[in-house]
Parts: sequence; structure tokens; C-alpha cells
Amino acid sequence: MTSQKLPEFWLRGAVENIPSLLQPVAHALLQARDEVKELMKDFPDKLLWIKPGGAASVGWGASLEMRRGRKTDYLEIPLKDSIKG
Repeated sequence: MTSQKLPEFWLRGAVENIPSLLQPVAHALLQARDEVKELMKDFPDKLLWIKPGGAASVGWGASLEMRRGRKTDYLEIPLKDSIKG
């Protein structure tokens, strides 16, 4: 049995308790949360701190966002112990 992928958030209707003018923002944040969860599901710990081509590492970006309180508050992404600050 295969699980069916849900439609994008904007196709699921209004987000409860969010004013009409902010619906696009809520949909974008919720969509990003789902996509990041999916992309990071099998991300290897050993690659968190690699700097490809001198760019910032995935771990640096995740820890920066966590310090700002964003990823853990509104995206509810469980961060691996190796990037918790």
C-alpha cells in the first residue's frame, strides 16, 4: 500500500485562526515545513558541518535559525542533537 501525498497547503483551504490577509504567509510556512522535513528525513549527520565550495554548512544554517527560535517554534522541525546549541 502506498501513501498518497497531500496537496500543497494552499489547496487545502484556509488555516484556522489566521486572518485572510495572512493566509498566503501561513500556507508558505506550512508548505516549507513539510518540504524541509521530507528533505532532512535521511540527511546524514556527518554532512551537517561540511562546507561545500566554502558555503555555509547545513548545520550552521539550522543552528542559526534555531537560535532565532524560528525552526523549533513555527516549523516544529526536530533538530538532531549534533546541532542543538
